Amino acid sequence: MVDDKKKRLAFAICEYLQQSIQDGSIKSDDAEGMEIAVQCIGEAFGVDPTGDAHQRQYSIKPANLLSIFDVYLNTQKKLKSESTSKETDQQQVADRKAKAEELKGQGNKAIGAKKYADAVKLYSQAIELDPENPLYYGNRAAAYSQTGEHQKAVDDGLKSVTLDPNYGKGYSRLG
Repeated sequence: MVDDKKKRLAFAICEYLQQSIQDGSIKSDDAEGMEIAVQCIGEAFGVDPTGDAHQRQYSIKPANLLSIFDVYLNTQKKLKSESTSKETDQQQVADRKAKAEELKGQGNKAIGAKKYADAVKLYSQAIELDPENPLYYGNRAAAYSQTGEHQKAVDDGLKSVTLDPNYGKGYSRLG
């Protein structure tokens, strides 16, 4: 048993072929073959492309198969364009993450040199570039703790474990 969606598609194909015969898209020598194709498709899917009842039930007019296909092609073109845009976006994200990692490394060096205020600034810059990385919040929490800004340290520690509940250092930054 053929479902209504398939019957509507078969009916639309038949309408398209009939329209192609009428508008001259198909050479007159090939018209008889197209008419036979319309009959065969109609029989195979249980639709009568010439019947009024099936016309009301299955026709997609005022749309037609060619206009629907045009929409499909335009959508494909747009998706390709968006895909190229996404690739560019992905590269920008990767670049931002790489820069954030570089800033984290500089922050780690600042911590090692006991330049805690500098470390806070560097970790903050890393967070601006990659706000979903829990390590940056955890590291900044450690720097805040060293500067005596304990509430900020707790806030960053909580943020780090919110982003990644398995990030153990985030919990240690709370104490």
